[in-house]
Amino acid sequence: MGVVFVPSGGQKGSIMCNSRIFAIWLSFGLAFGGVWIAVPALAREWTDNTGKYKIEADFVSAENGVVTLKKSDGQTIHLPLEKLSEADRQFVRAQAAAPAGDNPFAGDSSLRSTHKSSGAKGSAVGSRPAGAASLPLPKGVDAVAVRQAEEGINDLFKSELAEAKTSSKRADLAKQLLQTGKDTKDDLASQFVLFRKAAELAATGGDVETALAAVEELETVFRMDAQPLAVEVLEISSRQAKVDHRALAKRAEPLIDKSLAADDFDAAAKLATIMVNSARSAKDLSQLKAATARVAEIGALREEQKKIAPAREKLETTPSDPEANRIVGRYLCFEKRDWEHGIPMLSLGDDESLKKIAGQELKDNKTGNEMTALGDCWDALSHGRHGAAATERADYWYRQALPLVSGVAKLKLEKRLAASTGTGAEAGGATGSGTTNSIAMKLVRIPAGEFDMGEDETLNSLETAFPHLVREKISGLMPLHHVRITKPYYIGAYTVTVKQFRAFINDQHYRTDAERDGDADGWDARRGEFAQNRLFNWQNPGYAQTDEFPVVEVSWDDAVAFCDWLSKKEKKTYRLPTSAEWEYACRAGTKTRFYFGDDPEKMVEYGNVLDAAGAAMLPTLGGAIKGNDGYAFAAPVGRFKPNPWGLYDMHGNVAQFCRDFSDERFRAGEIVVDPKGPETGFYHVARGAGWQHSAVYSRSASMTVVVPKIKLATIGFRVVCEAE
Repeated sequence: MGVVFVPSGGQKGSIMCNSRIFAIWLSFGLAFGGVWIAVPALAREWTDNTGKYKIEADFVSAENGVVTLKKSDGQTIHLPLEKLSEADRQFVRAQAAAPAGDNPFAGDSSLRSTHKSSGAKGSAVGSRPAGAASLPLPKGVDAVAVRQAEEGINDLFKSELAEAKTSSKRADLAKQLLQTGKDTKDDLASQFVLFRKAAELAATGGDVETALAAVEELETVFRMDAQPLAVEVLEISSRQAKVDHRALAKRAEPLIDKSLAADDFDAAAKLATIMVNSARSAKDLSQLKAATARVAEIGALREEQKKIAPAREKLETTPSDPEANRIVGRYLCFEKRDWEHGIPMLSLGDDESLKKIAGQELKDNKTGNEMTALGDCWDALSHGRHGAAATERADYWYRQALPLVSGVAKLKLEKRLAASTGTGAEAGGATGSGTTNSIAMKLVRIPAGEFDMGEDETLNSLETAFPHLVREKISGLMPLHHVRITKPYYIGAYTVTVKQFRAFINDQHYRTDAERDGDADGWDARRGEFAQNRLFNWQNPGYAQTDEFPVVEVSWDDAVAFCDWLSKKEKKTYRLPTSAEWEYACRAGTKTRFYFGDDPEKMVEYGNVLDAAGAAMLPTLGGAIKGNDGYAFAAPVGRFKPNPWGLYDMHGNVAQFCRDFSDERFRAGEIVVDPKGPETGFYHVARGAGWQHSAVYSRSASMTVVVPKIKLATIGFRVVCEAE
């Protein structure tokens, strides 16, 4: 009879062997790193740590703190390492110290090494490809459950694994494992194994996108750092005969940024080497130039890190040491662009000019003029060695000040940003400079950066500010958490227009979901209310529209189809923005409820929301602002004032689909890098608000959730184009 463990630490499991039944309580830590390691059979008598029970069996493997044994009758037994006697534990650990020719544990006393299978190119789920990174088990998943899940998945995909001998078949199987993991619910151990194995199998098949998609699932579902696995799957992929080297080089670059952010220079250097070699294989000179620059950047940062090591050691014993604070603070600000941690250190340093600027940075409740003055201080440093970083910081404060000043002061800032050679100009500054594509879609470049996503307001405080607020319509306030956007991107200055969408329809002979299903909701003028009617679609939302109106009555799937078409047409990657990208672009450096401040009555200048004109038509809704913007329904795009980065209609006109599925797992104070939300789910996120919504629902942090097939006269979309 086999072994049965009831999962979860501290619960009871039963071992049945030699006709002797005994119970043990499972409560063990993670002794190993989640790696399957096969070793030669080693027969011996095993004793538990009480000395009462003995088992004669062969030693098969050790993984995640669990030792696997095999009896002479073929029965498999799993024992937690810490439940074994000290002699047996030493025996297991001794396998790691054995000569390499005798045992694949050799040289790794932590038992985290990987077994280089002779069949690495056709690795089964139960084995690890050579070089595959070890991953710690995520919170909530215990070692025994993972071991059982691995055995079960190995058996379930037995025939597919046996046939996966070519790159294409391994890639296909990886996709199947990935999808199975996404479809698996309420079984975290199986999901963990499926995603991990999908990543490794895709890597040996040269399928970079599937491999990294599986890594992203591990990070999303388990909130774990899977960066080591991401590095390893790229390295494995780079050695495959059939791999898209151009795509490989492109995917390596953001991982370099993540490694540098964590001061992991070894991983960054490894990725840069992959990027260089892939660019050479692809014969892409622009990629090779960028890759070579990254190699030099990593080398310079590594040297700078070595220089500041003594200062960091000094701060461990003397945190207020002025010289050490200045050295480390300059490194963090000017080399790493980590202003959040570097500024406080500069305020304690011995460089009086930087100390004064840092003091102004740390001051709360700065006025627009104070922000402008702070930008001027940084700008004065822009001609020195760290000029690029100083210019970026100056532009940051100019953008922050822009919504808070007016008249001549505002005009000066607009001209300063328009002329900037730093990221302020790249971001479009106040004028929205960027590029225009072949369908006359204006795109604004958004710089990489950091911001606080969500809000620290409560429902009570919102009710005080907006007495008409309906609690049931607030699906949940996203807690304030810090987000890092590691790569610049382009985003539409306007939402997609009827004219632009028509170009897609005519070129592809596409029929929207509303046209196929006949279930869109539009404005029924005869009844004076919203209603569902087969006549409503993107050409007829129930109110008059021209080519310059935002396209509505399209589903999330229709929006994705448009992006796919535009990607092929432009030979660039177009997609819907993530929720984080949308809010980062909307805020444009601001921290107020709206990008123009906190007063909803100013919305008459900045966004088409429910106002006096709309209230006359929809008297039952409530919450209208007092002003009248002249539009009872949607307005042509760009009729209201833009935000500091040159984006229009972020606070009204139509709500906008985002790429993400709804994700409520963010925790207050959490730091998140490039969040994309879950890859699967039922509801998608929509940001902004429509022309019939109260201003409270158009806050920068406000979001709603929608089903993918919803078609409304108040929801459209804008696109993101990934920067190359």
